Amino acid sequence: MRPIASNAKASLRDVGEYPTLTVSSSKLRKGDFQGAAQALADAATKYEKTLLEHGMLPDFLTQMRAAIAQLTAANDARDRNVSRRQAATEGIKNTSKLARGVLVNLDSIIAPAFRHDTSLLAEWKASKRVTTQTPLPPQPTGLAPASTTTPVAPVSGAIAAATTTPASPAAG
Repeated sequence: MRPIASNAKASLRDVGEYPTLTVSSSKLRKGDFQGAAQALADAATKYEKTLLEHGMLPDFLTQMRAAIAQLTAANDARDRNVSRRQAATEGIKNTSKLARGVLVNLDSIIAPAFRHDTSLLAEWKASKRVTTQTPLPPQPTGLAPASTTTPVAPVSGAIAAATTTPASPAAG
């Protein structure tokens, strides 16, 4: 964009598209870069012959339109990834809510079964606890942050046996 602006400043000061051909860099940082680049390419098309006479490469418009297409594709991909990430986050929230409901149901079954065995009941209460992890901020290096999760304690054999043993039929 700078070479076109330099050539426009040298040879096209009196044309109506001059402001578009010489867009300021501050406007590009604060505004729609993609739109400004497209407008510049459209305006440069009208004055292609003059710009070529003043040193632009013969395929400068082709190169610029290809760069705009790449930018558009990158922006579209970014938007799709943001949407996917938001959908995934929402899915995790919904699944977590469902899992908590399942735990409540399991607790209503298991806690009464363990009411006479305080150690098993304590293990169950510890095992059913779901902790939420605070997300770590991104690292300036771009590397994944160090994990702060703590390992989950394995379920003891007594709880596993008690939860997988089928109920005995009632004596009649």
